Amino acid sequence: MRRQTAQLRSVMAVLETSSEALSAEQIWQAAGQNLSRVTVYRILSRLIETGLIETLLDGRSRRYRLCHDHPHFYCRGCGRRECLPPAALDLEPIRQLVQGQVEHVAIRLEGLCRACRG
Repeated sequence: MRRQTAQLRSVMAVLETSSEALSAEQIWQAAGQNLSRVTVYRILSRLIETGLIETLLDGRSRRYRLCHDHPHFYCRGCGRRECLPPAALDLEPIRQLVQGQVEHVAIRLEGLCRACRG
């Protein structure tokens, strides 16, 4: 990523302090009104291109969060997202299969949570 502008630092600060994935609107509101929505979308696009953040789609909305290497469970029914502990999957054998440097691993488990299964 090129130089870090004040706007970029503001968006990154919002993402770094959030415990959940946020919509662009939530990021815009939390970053302060001195950023335009267009600027927020441009910054998010750049962060996705560089692999610093990931986009989560649940069918109803697009949310953004910092990338981190551990599995996630997504409920198709209610849209709930749950971070699973890294120990839930041993990624080391998979990383060793790659004849290059693994920079990011994204594992997404999908299904229905207990509440939606009834």
